[in-house]
Amino acid sequence: MTRKPVHSRGTLRPANARGFSLLELLVAMAVFLIVSGASFTLFQRHQALLSQEQGLAGLNIGLRNALTQIQMDAVNAANGLVVGAYVPAWPVGVTIVNQNPGVACNDATTFQYTSTCFDSLNIILADPQTPTCNLSADLNTYNASTVNVIPSTGASTSNTYASNFKTGDTLLTVNANGTPFTTVTLTANGTAPTNSYITLSFTKTNSTGINPQDAVSPPPPNGLMITTHANATDLGVQYYKNNPTTDWVIRLAPISYYVDTTDPNDPKLMRKVGGGTADVVMEQVVSFKVGAALVNDWTDNYYYNASAASNALGGYASDFTQIRSIRITLMARTTPNGTLPYRNLFDGGPYQVLGGSVVVNPRNLSMNDQ
Repeated sequence: MTRKPVHSRGTLRPANARGFSLLELLVAMAVFLIVSGASFTLFQRHQALLSQEQGLAGLNIGLRNALTQIQMDAVNAANGLVVGAYVPAWPVGVTIVNQNPGVACNDATTFQYTSTCFDSLNIILADPQTPTCNLSADLNTYNASTVNVIPSTGASTSNTYASNFKTGDTLLTVNANGTPFTTVTLTANGTAPTNSYITLSFTKTNSTGINPQDAVSPPPPNGLMITTHANATDLGVQYYKNNPTTDWVIRLAPISYYVDTTDPNDPKLMRKVGGGTADVVMEQVVSFKVGAALVNDWTDNYYYNASAASNALGGYASDFTQIRSIRITLMARTTPNGTLPYRNLFDGGPYQVLGGSVVVNPRNLSMNDQ
């Protein structure tokens, strides 16, 4: 008897069952590549757009935060300078250094900026942590480089009070009747030779009673630009000749805003308090301008050129006492990208630019106005 061959069930398949042909596989792959390419192209475009929008949003937030910080500082200008019934004859609240370059201060090819593009602003404040003190001896800042002062009654010991005074600090010296006054810069930490007084060493003023750090133009970031002005008796060289124990020494904690262009590809707006370390407030700054409205001008103009204002009004180039209101304008950019075809209308660079401004009326600057 003949047996029929036994076939494995796995080897049986319908005659119409077959795989993709090579042509079908190639067509499917081509369709997949086209769809994938279109998807990646669309994703790439949206990614660039998203990155651009994120950069613009970050720039907007950064500008608002920077201007808010400046506004909060500036509104308190001259705070703490009133010592009981005594006050400087004119409010020493803010000083401004305007830059008005005659030629372009930025490179249109490399998109770099130099320091001559930017103004600087000094906000004069008394240090709230250091109570004011009286003198224990007469002082002539033109001839002297040290002075003994009586520690504040709030200080526990002379050593404790002396520790508040550090090298590089700026002191405001004020006569009992509010004039004269000027600033000096400490050259050493305060010391306490006895329990009754402390000794402060400083840079002498020049022959007109001006701090040497303020005599250069533009001043360094810690120079306050407190220079001579119309009322020359306010800045003199003789102090404390009559009532040394009722005249005052005030430790200042000035706040300076300026633009650091050490990296010309990324100008940074800096904030420095007293002799401390400067902090970055805003990066990629392309404009920082500070204008002043003057007490003797009724046009409501804000002057950004101290020399022009001085010629027309006896303005703030040599008379900081005239400043009653300031307007700060800040502009910044997104990170430059030379591969972008986009060019902005401000300086023609491959980045977007945003700006904002704020007007500040420091509450203490009109305290002696008649």
